[in-house]
Amino acid sequence: MRKISFILVILFIATLFFATIPTLAYYNYVEYEGYVKDDWYNKVAGAKVTLKSGYITYGKDYTDANGYYYIKALVSQGISLTLTASKTDYSSQTKSVPSRSLGEPYWYSFGIKYVEKFAVLVGINTYHDSVHYPNLQYCENDANDWDNHLSNSAGLKFNRVEKYFDSSYGCDGKATEYNVKQALNDMVDDADSGDIIVFIFSGHGYKSGEDYGLCMWDCEMGEQGENGILYDTEIKSIFEQSPAEKMFLFFDSCYSFGIKDTLENLNNKDTLFFSVAANYNELAFEDKDHYNGCWTHCFLEYSWQDYYSGDINEDFEYIYQEAEDQYDEYWLDNVDDYSQYQSPKRWNPYGTGFCLSKYGITPP
Repeated sequence: MRKISFILVILFIATLFFATIPTLAYYNYVEYEGYVKDDWYNKVAGAKVTLKSGYITYGKDYTDANGYYYIKALVSQGISLTLTASKTDYSSQTKSVPSRSLGEPYWYSFGIKYVEKFAVLVGINTYHDSVHYPNLQYCENDANDWDNHLSNSAGLKFNRVEKYFDSSYGCDGKATEYNVKQALNDMVDDADSGDIIVFIFSGHGYKSGEDYGLCMWDCEMGEQGENGILYDTEIKSIFEQSPAEKMFLFFDSCYSFGIKDTLENLNNKDTLFFSVAANYNELAFEDKDHYNGCWTHCFLEYSWQDYYSGDINEDFEYIYQEAEDQYDEYWLDNVDDYSQYQSPKRWNPYGTGFCLSKYGITPP
């Protein structure tokens, strides 16, 4: 009887052992190594490289000071694997890799793009032709307030911000059409996929028939071969060349929503969030209580900075809605001839999730 029991135990153990062999055969070790570099071919330290199959993570490593990573992991045979390199303030890149038996490590290097943020800010209080374009009071304040927010907010930190006023004092140059167009073209030329570009304008708007535009300092006087009006068609021709992941255009000027009809033909309009202070035929206002353009105050200071605590990941749709409610409430209480048609406008082909942070950047 004892002999039979012993044999049964041996058979049971043997059965368990041989049952595990097919299971073990379905797994193998894999190795991957390489470098992570940026778009200037500099090695990126601290980038995370992960090995995944679907939602399952099999291994990860962080690049060292030389941008080098190494991953060794036990994976199922015959499955689809991906390596992804990513880092905050950079784009990410994903590559499909094979699952194979352990041998010499597979070499996979990555190129991820540093997310640069550029802005051109224009604020014009006094115009060359002050007879036809009366002086304004707070446009420079608008540009300076945007500069302070974009340059100094935690986590935002724009790499390059240029300002153009009605004089060269305290800014990068006088806001002639030539200078502003040059700055916009340079910004678009310097950007690449994964970057963020911003154009803020505060000043007089232009409308003549079906033509819309922004009045630069030399409006209708003209310098250096320009007439001083940055037309909607010129804005389109500049920004349709942009490879940037996100574009934000914000105009605190009269008639400014008329520009939207031309921008609808942008081939890259799905990267754009466009917000303006006035409809096609209506006026924008200055806010004497807060020393800003009213729409600038409501969007930037009341909504984004105060209501949403300057959150750089906040969806601009929510910022806009809160600002619009405040704008309507303020002016209905303070302006006798204000109407609902003078409410600010926005156009958002990008969809949900537009913001000026790294959040939401897609792989190049």
